[in-house]
Amino acid sequence: MAPVQAPASDHEVPVSRPEKASTESRQSVACSAVTQKPSDDKLDWSRLAFALELDAIARQIVLNSVVLDYTDGRLQLAHLPELELMLKPDIKNQIKASIEKKLSVSLTLEFVARPTLDVETPQQASLREQEEERRMAIARIREHAMVRQLNRLFNAELIETSVRKHNTQ
Repeated sequence: MAPVQAPASDHEVPVSRPEKASTESRQSVACSAVTQKPSDDKLDWSRLAFALELDAIARQIVLNSVVLDYTDGRLQLAHLPELELMLKPDIKNQIKASIEKKLSVSLTLEFVARPTLDVETPQQASLREQEEERRMAIARIREHAMVRQLNRLFNAELIETSVRKHNTQ
């Protein structure tokens, strides 16, 4: 049976007969487990980090850093030690300039390598939010009348690992 899509959804949803689907394809694939708690800093760093205009390396450093402290024009960003090699002076200056421009402030920027981070990075927060959105979409799709009817008539199953956000761009 060819995949069937539920109408009016932002997510692509193939539905297949269970005898055709492998055990692996029926299992849900979640993003990496994040043990850190969400960040609750004054800057809303998880949003600000994505809004900064940066080159690829600087962007990766920012998206994988967390705010340790932001007071009196001084910003401390923590990152894992493996990013230290990429933190060259020009990259630091680019990050500093982009933050200053976005916040319309002058600041001192300090990077601190830490073996572990106590809160989730902007990248981890984004992945968590995407997975939550995907889970909610799966729940909505499961409740769709056509999907329930396909299940009832043909014993079809939703392949959760195939549910992904439809790119409209």
